[in-house]
Amino acid sequence: MDPRQLFFAISPSVSPDFVDRPRLFAWISDHCAQVGIWVALVGPSGMGKSQLAIKYAHHVLNAEVPPLVFWVYANTQTRFEEGYRGIAERLRLPGRDNPKVDVLRLVSDWLCDKRNGQWMMVLDDVDGEKVFSPPKQQEHDSLSEILAAYVPQSCNGSVLITSRNMTVAAQLVGCDNNIKEITVMEEDEALQLLGRKLQAEKLQRTDKDSAMELVNALDRLPLAIDQAASYINQQADMTVPDYFRGFLATKCAGDTSGLWQDKNVPMSAVTTWQMLLEHIQQKQPLAAGLLSLMSFFDRHGMPKQLLRRYSTAIGAGAMGTEEMSFDRDLNTLYASSLVTITPGVETCGMHALTQLCMRVWLSSSGSAKRYEQNFIMLLAKEFPVAACQAETQARKTCQLLLPHIFSLYRKGPLPNRSMAHVWAQSLINAGYYLHEVRGRHEEARKLLQRTTETCDKQLGMQHPTSLVSVLCLARVLLSQGKYSQAEVLSWQALEGLERKFGTEHLATSTSMSSLAIALYSQGKYEEAHKLNWQAAEARPEILTTTTALANWLFRKGEYNEAERLTRLAIEGWEKLLKAQRLDMSISAPGIAYLLHVANGHAEVARAYDEFADKLGAQHSSTVACRQRSSMLLKLTFQLLRAVIRGIVV
Repeated sequence: MDPRQLFFAISPSVSPDFVDRPRLFAWISDHCAQVGIWVALVGPSGMGKSQLAIKYAHHVLNAEVPPLVFWVYANTQTRFEEGYRGIAERLRLPGRDNPKVDVLRLVSDWLCDKRNGQWMMVLDDVDGEKVFSPPKQQEHDSLSEILAAYVPQSCNGSVLITSRNMTVAAQLVGCDNNIKEITVMEEDEALQLLGRKLQAEKLQRTDKDSAMELVNALDRLPLAIDQAASYINQQADMTVPDYFRGFLATKCAGDTSGLWQDKNVPMSAVTTWQMLLEHIQQKQPLAAGLLSLMSFFDRHGMPKQLLRRYSTAIGAGAMGTEEMSFDRDLNTLYASSLVTITPGVETCGMHALTQLCMRVWLSSSGSAKRYEQNFIMLLAKEFPVAACQAETQARKTCQLLLPHIFSLYRKGPLPNRSMAHVWAQSLINAGYYLHEVRGRHEEARKLLQRTTETCDKQLGMQHPTSLVSVLCLARVLLSQGKYSQAEVLSWQALEGLERKFGTEHLATSTSMSSLAIALYSQGKYEEAHKLNWQAAEARPEILTTTTALANWLFRKGEYNEAERLTRLAIEGWEKLLKAQRLDMSISAPGIAYLLHVANGHAEVARAYDEFADKLGAQHSSTVACRQRSSMLLKLTFQLLRAVIRGIVV
């Protein structure tokens, strides 16, 4: 595979107006040329750290024998893992689609293998100490291990980090000589950037003294210069001196100085942001609303299609051509240096400083709750949990939205019961996806634990959403082998759901099944048998429950009853299949077992074909069905003989 194709597929592009900073670039080149080294660029927001890293990465690809270059956003653990998943996908590493495979370890092992050639990795936006710090013992799980361990210090690779946090950078790099503090531009560099950003007509009307006066007022900060030039370009009669006077007036008014007390936030960039926002609010209010919504997402990887649907719904009837309105609004935000767009990629992003300014401004203006509610409702609507096992595209959508779902996890109390319900449903869906599809049980447990606690406080534990969250948490605990905890929660869910919906409701039967498994796993066979029987009688198509009951009856020697129940379950499954309603609660291994008992190995092959067609050949349920087919072939004939002859084999 061509290294250039691999890099361009997963990394941002170089800004067309990039200004070379020779001293910094020479330092980066000298240090990163050493194999097996970690290097860090550290500085406040808006200094141009990421742009320098992007430029160097593209520079490396122009070598006679270019290395493989990987770009990984590392502002959260989820982003880090998604970056590694992208690498595994582009490299087509075997096992990448298996939920039981540790993708982090899979990529790390590939990087360690010298036979794979030279590589360089950029870890962008490494700011949070928790992301790369050792976890507390009680919170240990696969993702919260020291993530830095998955980026090997290999003699065939090097790592370039960008960060606002000197402490984090020092922990990762380990040597002060390999850390470069990125400060403001030199005067000539700042002037060159302003000249490239201004339209030709504006530039011709600007003298050097006026330009120098402005870039110094902007603290020679690249982001502030970008935004100032954008503002000037958008107004036909605006000149550099005009903008300079407006900038000083806005800054002196102090409208933004009281919003936060963060000494690392450059007020020059805050002022240029404020001027741009006020201008866009007047000229394109829908664009300002779109930016407000975007500020609640994780700032990387915002899906354009999702934002387009939101913009279309908000602007319906107002603009007449909603599709064109969205494109125009997004392009305005991009031209204003408020969002980032990579050509050919269906996602967009936002600068960390812009996101911070927007969130603080929305909070102080009283608009935060409205956009936060829109964000929550949008994610709840778009996360396709019911189909995420059966459809490849739905699974990709879930994977794309997952980092944004984690933004909900950190939210405080919800404003009302209705929003608490929507918020909880989003996290329940994400918990299901993590548990059932991705096999990330500990993350699912934490997500559902938080959801259950919040539901208890804001909805009450007898609310259906609260009970479903308890049930989902119990099922995750079962997968982790925490049977006694799962038993307590399953009883709680069962009692509440039975009162709300009755015994024949799917949620009630599912809670019976979970409780029966918890009891059975602790040796409480008689209690498990009774619950399995109740659940199977109410909903025979829930084959996980029916499988356990049929197995129990065979062990007890009640072959006729076991065969009757088996037939009943198969009929229920076939009805669902014919109606194209393959329920997400159906277990492929359970179907394999029952079909073995009833119809022999040929029927298991048919079941495998059905699952391969509907879920995909690499889906975990299909793989489990195939594996179980081989394992149970011998047992099939033993059980069938027992049924036919009525004797114990």
